[in-house]
Amino acid sequence: MLDKTQSNNSKNYMEERCSYLSKFCSSSAEVYLIGEFLNPKAHYVKIARFLPKIETIRKHSLTARRLFIRGSNGKVYPYLMVNTSSHVKLARSEERFLQLLRMFNKSLLQRKESCRRNLQWSVPKVVASAPGSRLIEDNTSNISVLEIYRWYCKNRSPEMEVDAPIAYYYEQLGRMQNEGSVLNRIALNKIYHFIQTNILPPTVLLVALIN
Repeated sequence: MLDKTQSNNSKNYMEERCSYLSKFCSSSAEVYLIGEFLNPKAHYVKIARFLPKIETIRKHSLTARRLFIRGSNGKVYPYLMVNTSSHVKLARSEERFLQLLRMFNKSLLQRKESCRRNLQWSVPKVVASAPGSRLIEDNTSNISVLEIYRWYCKNRSPEMEVDAPIAYYYEQLGRMQNEGSVLNRIALNKIYHFIQTNILPPTVLLVALIN
C-alpha cells in the first residue's frame, strides 16, 4: 500500500496552509532568503514571494514538505520543511557537521588543484524555524549516495532488499557466535569480501553513472 508521499495527492497549496505567506511579497517587507548569510558574498538575495505549490515528499529518510521561494533575482529556491521534534539532538549535531564542511570548502577553494577542478562539498543551508522544525535548502539537481544505492537495489535483477548487506553481516556474526568461532579481523574481512563479491559490488556508482 502506498503512503501519502507516494500517492498522487501529495500536493497542497500555500493558501490552505498559511494565508499570510501566500500574500507575502517584496513590498510587504524586505526579508533575505533563508540561510543567505551562512555563505558570505557580495550581494544577498531577498524573498520576492512564496510560490503557491507545496509538495509532500520523502527525502533523507524523512517526510517533509517542499515549498518554493522566488528570489529578488528571479530564481526559484526550493526548501524542505522538516519536523525535528523527535530527534532535536541529532538535528543540532548535523548542523554543526555542516558548518565543518563549509570550513573545508574554504580550504578547498584556497588550494590550486581542488579549485581548478571545482571540488567542493555540497552543503545545504539549514535554519531552525522553530524548536521542533527547520528549513533545509533543497537542491533538486543533487542526488545522494543513499539514493543511488536504493536505485541500484531496485533495478538489480532480481531486485535486492536495501538491508541485504547488513542482514548478511549480522547473520554471519550470529552464526559465528553460535559455533563458538573467534571473531577477528580475518573473519570480518571474509564477510566483507563476500558482500563485495556476491551482494554489493564496488562498482555501484559506475553502474549508476552509465545508466
